Amino acid sequence: MDWEGKISASQLACAASGRVLEVGEAFFSCLLLVDGQFVRRDYAREAWPEVDLTSIISWWKQKVPVPDQDRRPFRLNAETLAQIFANLKDARSRLPQCLAYVVALALVRARKLHFVSVETKDGATILIIEDRRSGVAHRVRDPAMTPAEEAAVLDNLLAVAGGEEADGRG
Repeated sequence: MDWEGKISASQLACAASGRVLEVGEAFFSCLLLVDGQFVRRDYAREAWPEVDLTSIISWWKQKVPVPDQDRRPFRLNAETLAQIFANLKDARSRLPQCLAYVVALALVRARKLHFVSVETKDGATILIIEDRRSGVAHRVRDPAMTPAEEAAVLDNLLAVAGGEEADGRG
């Protein structure tokens, strides 16, 4: 049986209290790395001050949309991508390294980071990029992702941007 479109999307709820967020209510969403997967969590305004920000990769404020209105899809803007890159650029574990590399490439494409050169060191390819505003250079190792890792990073990034948790593929 084809399940596509047959399961309704769950309502937005506060990750701390479980309270369903009301239409038009302002709330905070954040991106976290949980058990090797990127996860989006939503928090009511009153719960946000208690959230431990040290484990959060990125966060943003938004409002619960009105049902049946054309909803503008969430887009990862350059500032959000820059924050994700800043939080992950020194990561030592595999999935955050992969995401940092993909985000760095997106920031180069968005002209927020400037491509300087590529180096090879000990068999690894290193991307040298520079922050256009501050002039700070970054060295980002190409993680040489497998097709499965590429799919997992893309799935997780799209899931976070689209507001749905990843489905575990990849």
